[in-house]
Amino acid sequence: MRWFFVILFFIPNLAAADKATRDEVLSFLNQNMTCVGIFETISIEVKRFEKSRLVMQFEIDEDFFSIENIERYGMTLQSAVENAFPREKYSTLTDDEIRYLILKLESSQKDAVAFAESIIDDPIRLAEEIYDCATRYDLDK
Repeated sequence: MRWFFVILFFIPNLAAADKATRDEVLSFLNQNMTCVGIFETISIEVKRFEKSRLVMQFEIDEDFFSIENIERYGMTLQSAVENAFPREKYSTLTDDEIRYLILKLESSQKDAVAFAESIIDDPIRLAEEIYDCATRYDLDK
């Protein structure tokens, strides 16, 4: 009988921990996937991005939008994302929860990449988004 109460006491706490982790990951995705999508698209659509980058570099901010800095921003963002969710955080999640998060990630990523592809040929809009990402993650340091 004692074990019954111990189990009842711990199960809600474990469920809450999993839900908290799940909610934290989903919140992070909602807040940050646009930046991830932009830098992912930049790395894939190199030729399309180059035209916008040249306009951004020579008409908006020569230092900020240099190719070296853009590459550095992408790498810094990648490190920030990886550091935000170390593997240990996922140890409390079930396989179904992980699959669910992957589904949400894929959906968010698809939306973010579609958005980035829609603005990659618009240097002004793209510059605004990159500035926003750089500010959010202190990428320019």
